[in-house]
Amino acid sequence: LSLPDAVRGNPMITQGRVVAVSGEYDTVEVDRKSACEGCHKNTGADGCVVCAIGGNQKITLRARNIADAATGDIVTLSTKTRRVLGYALLVFIMPLLIAAVGYWLGTAFFSGKHTGLALGALGVVLSFGGLWLYSKRVEARCDAEIIAVVRRGEPGGSKN
Repeated sequence: LSLPDAVRGNPMITQGRVVAVSGEYDTVEVDRKSACEGCHKNTGADGCVVCAIGGNQKITLRARNIADAATGDIVTLSTKTRRVLGYALLVFIMPLLIAAVGYWLGTAFFSGKHTGLALGALGVVLSFGGLWLYSKRVEARCDAEIIAVVRRGEPGGSKN
């Protein structure tokens, strides 16, 4: 029986470009499609479903710099797969569950489908409010590490 990477705790590996250095942490820009290359749900040219929905956008994240990277460097990043999947679960599944509970409460304890729809919609709004508060709470957490410099950037790149 083979366990998925997320259960075993194997890291998600991707590449990005350092856009800013501040002490032991860097700001790294990653192509969303590049981030999907390390995902087991990758289906080929379009990446995973999340990437197909999000388009070819850039993701900016904060990463602990243990590889002595400088601004402009192309780097390899490591992130715990379990943590990334947990965030995805919160963002995509939690609002749906809260909407379903709101709809059920509205139809079971009040009169009619309209109350259920209103409570379901209210649940979605409240869940996104809760997600926003949670994101502010974990904003300072650093979930990624720069584990290697793939290619040094322009000569103008600097370390803090």
